[in-house]
Amino acid sequence: MVKKRLLFGCVVAAATLLLLTGCPTSSSDDEEPVNEERVDKTALNAAIDAAEQVVAAIPVDTDGARVSSAYKWVSQADKDAYEAAISAAKAVAAKADASQVEIDDALAALKKAATVFDAAKQVGTGVNPSALTAAISAAEQAAEAIKVDTDGTSTASVYEWVSQTVKDDYTTAISTARAAAAKADASQAEIDDALAALNTATTTFANAKQKGTKTVNTDDLNSEISAAEAAVVEVKEDTDGSKISLEEEWVSKAVKDAYTAAINTAKAAAAKDGVSQAEIEAALTALVQAGATFNQAKQAGTLVSKDGLKEAIEAADEAVKAVTVNTSAANVAVGKYWVEQDAMNAYTDAIKTAKTTADNAHATLKDVERALAALNKATKAFEDAKAEGINKPVHPEIVFDTTVILYHGTTPLSREKVTEVALNSSYEVKLAQGYGYTNIHWYINGTKQGFPDTMSTLLLPTGTARWFVVSVEATSDGRVDTSGNYTFEVK
Repeated sequence: MVKKRLLFGCVVAAATLLLLTGCPTSSSDDEEPVNEERVDKTALNAAIDAAEQVVAAIPVDTDGARVSSAYKWVSQADKDAYEAAISAAKAVAAKADASQVEIDDALAALKKAATVFDAAKQVGTGVNPSALTAAISAAEQAAEAIKVDTDGTSTASVYEWVSQTVKDDYTTAISTARAAAAKADASQAEIDDALAALNTATTTFANAKQKGTKTVNTDDLNSEISAAEAAVVEVKEDTDGSKISLEEEWVSKAVKDAYTAAINTAKAAAAKDGVSQAEIEAALTALVQAGATFNQAKQAGTLVSKDGLKEAIEAADEAVKAVTVNTSAANVAVGKYWVEQDAMNAYTDAIKTAKTTADNAHATLKDVERALAALNKATKAFEDAKAEGINKPVHPEIVFDTTVILYHGTTPLSREKVTEVALNSSYEVKLAQGYGYTNIHWYINGTKQGFPDTMSTLLLPTGTARWFVVSVEATSDGRVDTSGNYTFEVK
């Protein structure tokens, strides 16, 4: 709205505006309207939060072969596109002067990106052992709970029993199913066949159960109480199993509290003075039922332990640090180890792959097992490729001050510490001229040669060996100098 202010104390002439002290320059002062538009970013912020949760939870793959059929996956390009849309929406949400139109457009764009992202999701084609794993867990609980008897007279009436043969057959079937579930390269057909076989064994086991005929007494109730207390301690407490390893089971706090209450009730009945047999039986029955409810609520944890893989990675990193890359043992000191570049590259690539799996929050147990097996295989190959150096100075306490030159005829080829020489060719190595050396001693591969002390030249034997390490000692002005090791490699 345009506001006008009245002028007081100002004199206006016909053509001239007379300004008095403290007066404005015109009879009215138009002011710009203030933008007081209120915007609502609630829906946009909620959509951003939801999108971030979705994109964080879904695994990325190239063909779905590494994703269980119980889950969906997207390509890296699809994920990148959705994350870019989320970033764009977050930029608008963070903009202090964003208009409602901008906010609404950003929300619409994010919803459209979400639709595209949902359409890009695909079901994994990897093996899904969840049904078999659940059946194994249920079977193990059933086998653990059953009593073994010959005719039922040793089993209380609140319990069921089977013969030892029936239980042995069932536990064998469970072991077979467990082996199929643990097989790293099991196909879906193998998993399904194992599940069908276990279901058949479960039916046979269930049909063989019979009620016990023994009279219930306090001893049986106390025995059940002791078993229940041990079960409560053994099973972990969690909300979703994410902090419990795959080898352990968990229940919610409510389930654990309910079973603990049932145990306390049974203990009160067992300790009651003058308790009747009917009360003992009722307490035992209630506790057995509470135990069944507790067992049904137990679930395997979902936390995949990567400790073994991480330890192997740390050991591999240390192994890499302890080895140098070279092409010849003659270039590496005695007591040090070396490998060629290809061997080092293969090992560091294997370590990098293992680290990727260790850092993957969605890695399954089989992923971790495969990564560990691959790294162990690479470690063995690396260890097999390692070789110890053979380079050692003849007299390490003497200063390296003498130069050795390789000659082919009269042509000096090189003054370098490592020089290639041709097979079956004649070469000489000489001391550099002009130093007045006497008492010259030559060494080949660390062995002193039987030549006169006055020789300044040594014929290099290039017949069969791949390389030679040559060094020399000589006296100059009363000081003993050494050349250090010069390596000549036959090519």
